[in-house]
Amino acid sequence: MPSRRRIARRLPALLVAASAWIAAGAGWGQEHGGHPPAHRDAGGTRTAAPSRIPLTEIPEASLTDQDGNRVRLYEDLIAGQVVAMNFIFTTCTTICPLMGATFAQLQKEMATRPGGQEIQYISVSIDPNTDTPERLKAWSKPFQGTERWTLLTGRQKVVDDLLKSLGVFTALKEDHAALILMGNDATRTWIRGYGLSSPIELAETLDELLAAERGEAGR
Repeated sequence: MPSRRRIARRLPALLVAASAWIAAGAGWGQEHGGHPPAHRDAGGTRTAAPSRIPLTEIPEASLTDQDGNRVRLYEDLIAGQVVAMNFIFTTCTTICPLMGATFAQLQKEMATRPGGQEIQYISVSIDPNTDTPERLKAWSKPFQGTERWTLLTGRQKVVDDLLKSLGVFTALKEDHAALILMGNDATRTWIRGYGLSSPIELAETLDELLAAERGEAGR
C-alpha cells in the first residue's frame, strides 16, 4: 500500500497537471467561485468533516457515458455497490480540474486496498448541454484515472432532477460546490464530503463503507 508520504509526493505532480490543463483550456473555460471551504484538503487546509446524509434511495436516470453508451445510473453503476460520485463541468477552469486530479488519485489509492478494486467512481456533468461524451472523455484523460471511472451526461431535465434528488442542485453551474458523495448501496449509507480533501482521507471513508458491507465496522 502506498504510504502517506508517497501519496503526498505524487499529489503535487497531479496538481501541476491540473494547473496545466486549466491553462490549456483558459480560452474556452469559465471561472466560478461557489465552492465554500468545506477535514483537510490536498494542500493541508482544514475542512469540514464528512457527514452522513439521509439518502436512502438513488433515483434511476438514463444517461450517457464518456464512450457514448447508454447507462442506467442506479441499475448499472450503483445497485449493491460502494460508490464515489462527484459533480463537474468541463468548461470550469477553477476547482473542477483539481477535483478530477483528486478523484483519479483516489481511484489509484483504493486499487491498493482490500475490496477497493470494486468501487464505482462516477462523475456527473452539471452542464450536459455542453458536455458531450467526447468532451468528458477528453477532460478526464490527463488525470489518468482507472477503468472504474464513469463520466456521465444526458438531457438537462434528467440531470437536474437527479441533482435535486441528491441534494446537490444549483440554479447556476458556477455556484456548484466541491462535493463528493460516497455511499454503500447495500447498507443504505451515504456520506457527503469535500471533493478537494486529500485522497488518503477520502480513501479512509471508503474503507469504512467497505468494512460496513463486510460486517467489520466496530470490530
